[in-house]
Amino acid sequence: FNSAESEMQIAELDRLANEWATIDKRWKGPWRKVYMDEETEKNASLEALKQLHYYSHLWLSVMTHSKLINCLTQLMGPDIELHHSVMHTKPPGGQPFPMHQDYPFYAHEDGRFLDVLIHLDDTCHENGEIRFLPGSHKQGKIEHIHGTEAVPSSPHLPTDEYKLEDSVPVPAKRGDVVVFSYYTIHGSYINQTKRSRRMVRIG
Repeated sequence: FNSAESEMQIAELDRLANEWATIDKRWKGPWRKVYMDEETEKNASLEALKQLHYYSHLWLSVMTHSKLINCLTQLMGPDIELHHSVMHTKPPGGQPFPMHQDYPFYAHEDGRFLDVLIHLDDTCHENGEIRFLPGSHKQGKIEHIHGTEAVPSSPHLPTDEYKLEDSVPVPAKRGDVVVFSYYTIHGSYINQTKRSRRMVRIG
């Protein structure tokens, strides 16, 4: 997306965030102790809003934009269904994500599911860019660690076997779109900067 389009997307996202977004710790689980010390973990949070296209005509038009659809049809064929959208904003100190696939969250029978990340800020190591294990999508679905009612935890892969330091960073510029299979193992580090890192994920 060009600069003018990104500016409109940002203005609308900020409006939606102010009116509707939730801020909390989001992903729970013992992995937090691996990637954060006690003080960092206490303050780490995320800002999220699901189904942006229900709230905003502008964001619906972004998700159905001809440039984006033309790219996706080359990967998936002519029949595409919009499954969901979610804002992922890492505020300063915003939490990391342990290595995981998105499959446990959106299980589909045949794996024909792509994650599409629209970047609204430049990303780098310091603000927690997306990171991948190259070729991991070829493994198909992998069993994840799941929490219990007594010990809640979001699905994630064992931190001693799947490590953030083994992943490859994919920094992006504002307006860039990153597309990957939901079998791809990915994660991200904490946002160490004083500015929020904003992106929108489409399934």
